Amino acid sequence: MRRLHRGALLLALALLLPLLGGCLDSHEIETLAIVSGLAVDRGEEKTFRVTAELISSKNEQTSSLSVSAEGDTVYDCIRSLVSPAGKTLYLSHCKVGILSLDAAEEGLPSLVDWANRDTEGRLTMSLLLAEGRAADLFAEQPEAGTAVAFNIADSLNTGPSSVANLSIHNFIDLGVDVGKTPYAPVISLSEDGAPEVKKLSFLKENVPAGLLSGEELLYFSLLRRDGGRRTLTVKNDRGAYTVELKPERSDFQFSHEDGGLQFRFDYQLGAELVDISYPFDPHDEDAVARMEVEIECVVKNGLKALAARSQSEFQLDIAGLGSVIYRKEPAFFESVRERYSELYRNAAFSFDTRVTLRGTGVSGVTVFAGERGEAN
Repeated sequence: MRRLHRGALLLALALLLPLLGGCLDSHEIETLAIVSGLAVDRGEEKTFRVTAELISSKNEQTSSLSVSAEGDTVYDCIRSLVSPAGKTLYLSHCKVGILSLDAAEEGLPSLVDWANRDTEGRLTMSLLLAEGRAADLFAEQPEAGTAVAFNIADSLNTGPSSVANLSIHNFIDLGVDVGKTPYAPVISLSEDGAPEVKKLSFLKENVPAGLLSGEELLYFSLLRRDGGRRTLTVKNDRGAYTVELKPERSDFQFSHEDGGLQFRFDYQLGAELVDISYPFDPHDEDAVARMEVEIECVVKNGLKALAARSQSEFQLDIAGLGSVIYRKEPAFFESVRERYSELYRNAAFSFDTRVTLRGTGVSGVTVFAGERGEAN
């Protein structure tokens, strides 16, 4: 009887063997060429030219290089890429997808479609636009043991605000969510040849429709109410100072009267003084109050200027205010959906900003060498 039970157990185990998982398609890392980033430009003979930055490892040494291929779609280009030494291309670690501005209209849908459909594509890949040729960004020689694409991805994830980073997954959400305008960070080469992200482009039917840079990114962050920290430099007749602003409270209200839209923003901002070029006494309540009022005026004027630019130049609801209207009053939004763009262009904006200086340092006075005594 015991032998019969043992035989039945062995038979059951034998029947289960085909169901067990395995690693029949596994590869040793030395046989892989890991793709760290993709750059999409206009092709010379075909529609697109895709450049891939590859990382290979041999004898515990890591190096990177670039390979390119042309095709009528991004998928065609990727499948035509040939790795040196016959190594297998591994795309699941691709961190960034970069498109030149002139390739964005046709290239964006093609890149997003590949990432969304191909099993090796990753929707968490960061999406960027490039001023100039996207492939030029991979021409910089990175530090040993790393890659340009990885460095770009790290700089995006550790930036001061989420405005600077946009995954393909988030880009798809922006494109399908009602009342939102797609955008993408813009990357370029600095004077010393290093990649940097200091601009942002809005997209209208996949065509770049306007650029933001500098302090406009602060005001865009406030309009979107994303809560990120941003620095602001204020100049006056005494010199200049820089503060780091953090929204402590933000409120957006809208109304629709007399056939038009009215948008009202209310901000409570905390400010930390990080740099100042002239003597400032943080214990002087009047001086602190004057600085707070000055910052309030600068921020308010900046918000007004960006809102006006979005209405007249971009003609786009850059902050996605339509999505808030749709969420709170869907019936009203559906009734004006066809003419919402016109309503937005003629909407009345009002801003109320209040700033509280939270940190000023112990003294606030710039101390120069020798000011506190001379060496003997």
